[in-house]
Amino acid sequence: VSIAQQAREKWPDDPFLPELIYQELLVVYFEAEYETSLVLCEELMINYPDYRMMWAVEDFYEDSLIELEGSE
Repeated sequence: VSIAQQAREKWPDDPFLPELIYQELLVVYFEAEYETSLVLCEELMINYPDYRMMWAVEDFYEDSLIELEGSE
């Protein structure tokens, strides 16, 4: 997670950055941090719409919304 955060600061234009953000997303999603998961999904969807794993990002986004709605 800290690698992705450092990469955002040091190399914001690096073409590999979406991969690091996706790895961060995997960690927070599987730790059930659904609000953070939504933020990361939105970051990828807005800034990297052609990202190769967008189908998975969309699935994580939908699942996170469902989890958050169920916890209310």
